[in-house]
Amino acid sequence: GGSVCPHASARVKKIDLGPAERMPGVRARVPWGLALPRLPGAAFHAFTSGTAWLRVGGGVPLQLMPGDVVLLPAGAHHRLSSEPDGDCVPFEQLVA
Repeated sequence: GGSVCPHASARVKKIDLGPAERMPGVRARVPWGLALPRLPGAAFHAFTSGTAWLRVGGGVPLQLMPGDVVLLPAGAHHRLSSEPDGDCVPFEQLVA
């Protein structure tokens, strides 16, 4: 079932789906970090392997594990990284 991290924003929910099916996605070597832009729609992240730390705005980092799925509301500025306080590169720099 889903659970809400008591230290995260009330709008961030971590959902445990159990074992996840492998799907194409981003693969990175430690250390890594992405600062993701605000989107007009919701943001969705699913983790099939490895771990990551999610930071929304100035909130407390939330550790994500394989099988976790995160759905963020429209306009949520967020960062994903290999460390709770890791440096993040703006996503736009990687796709430019």
